[in-house]
Amino acid sequence: MIVMTGDFERMVPLQRALELIGLMRDRLYRALGTEAVDTTMSAGRHLAADAIARATSPPCDICTMDGYAIASLDSYPLRIVRAAYAGEAQASIKPGEAAYVTTGAKLPAGAQAVMKAEDARIEGHLLYGPRIEPGTFVLRQGADFKEGEVLIPAGTVITPSMVGVLQAAAIPSVRVYRPVSVAVITTGDEIASGDIRDTNGPMICALLRSWGCIPGLTGAVRDDPDLVRETIKAAAASHDLVITVGGVSAGAKDYVRKVAEEGEILFRGVRMKPGMPFTAGYYAGKPLLSLPGKPAGSYAGMEMFVRRLVHEARDSPTVSMPLSSDVSFGATGFDYVVFVELKDGCARPMGYNGSSLGLFKGTEYMTSLISAASKSLLSQGYILARNDLHAGECVDVNLL
Repeated sequence: MIVMTGDFERMVPLQRALELIGLMRDRLYRALGTEAVDTTMSAGRHLAADAIARATSPPCDICTMDGYAIASLDSYPLRIVRAAYAGEAQASIKPGEAAYVTTGAKLPAGAQAVMKAEDARIEGHLLYGPRIEPGTFVLRQGADFKEGEVLIPAGTVITPSMVGVLQAAAIPSVRVYRPVSVAVITTGDEIASGDIRDTNGPMICALLRSWGCIPGLTGAVRDDPDLVRETIKAAAASHDLVITVGGVSAGAKDYVRKVAEEGEILFRGVRMKPGMPFTAGYYAGKPLLSLPGKPAGSYAGMEMFVRRLVHEARDSPTVSMPLSSDVSFGATGFDYVVFVELKDGCARPMGYNGSSLGLFKGTEYMTSLISAASKSLLSQGYILARNDLHAGECVDVNLL
């Protein structure tokens, strides 16, 4: 059950948290400005408008195999009258004729198909071969795309392969959203003093850069309510998004939690382990996302929520693999993020026997241990599970 306190929700199910993050995403991108960028420099950017083809591809029928363009499909012999090469003007043939063609050549007018060279038997200027179907080894005009067609819809993250398609469609530039600027604030006296290394801040910045954002790490902030407040306030004034790390649970010095309440909280806490304290809202009109301080919990929050907010609003690619170990969960009603290594054709849960991190003696997945062990992040994916898992069963691994 969702518990409401004041104007925000507490301990929401994972699916509800994702719905609210989706609303934040819409609001964030509406607030971002847009710019036109050269297509060749557009990889990794978010399209702000549909990419519409300015050309037809191919512009005419194209041969896709070295061989012979033929006008008759089974009436041999055919007289070879010419050759047609890629880059040349379109040739033509008549019934009873054939033309030697190369891959990429324009299909001669009057031709119906291409016979590959290996199937051809040549006697002088005469061609013999098997019966072939119309359209064999021919890419028809407009079969790839047509002028005016929407090639890539707005909101899509442009991949390197898409850059090639945009070029083929004669699109010199695309309109994209401005990169999201993100302030990353780590908190805690133990981090500020140097007693504990700040692993979360650099990791979060690296993830944000890989998602096309412009991160700025403020440095660790001491557990001082006024300092935390001023740091968040300044970050909100100069960035599109603010991410804090630590100070969001129920401890006496968890001042991020208290400062966040001065803004607008959408939800506090998710029924997910690790990452349960994750909080989302707004401060001074800017999105404020607060991650737990333990490395695996922080990473889980980034992967499940922040990635969907600033990068791809969809699930990660998955692969189905057998599980190497039994995994049991102590508490019900939670979605568990189980980090795994992919080894020897199996998904090996981190923390268990056979993984590179030995933490658990039994089958119980102890999130307090896995969350605090930064080595748990040396994994290739994660499983989302609510019920106990058993060795040998096939599981869907979300790839990282």
